[in-house]
Amino acid sequence: MSLLPSRMAINRTNHLASAVRDAGRRVQAGKAIDLEPIAGLLDAWCIAHPTEGAQLRGMLAVAEVEATNGTIESALQAFRAAIDFVSEVDQGKGII
Repeated sequence: MSLLPSRMAINRTNHLASAVRDAGRRVQAGKAIDLEPIAGLLDAWCIAHPTEGAQLRGMLAVAEVEATNGTIESALQAFRAAIDFVSEVDQGKGII
């Protein structure tokens, strides 16, 4: 069972949550972590949500460290927390 939500579980309007999910899927598949593809979405989201953006960057930093250290299960948990966090913030602000 995957720790990451299925594509259908993420509201289609939440592109950042979907992009974070895809980055987590890459790690889950044994590929190196690469957050560069989501940088533009992440930057835009962090500008729109400065306080939450700092928290999200921290979550993704944890995921990156865990993936780099080879603790994939912990990295996937960090990705899941980031996905849930983005979705919760956006729902709370009426974005999705």
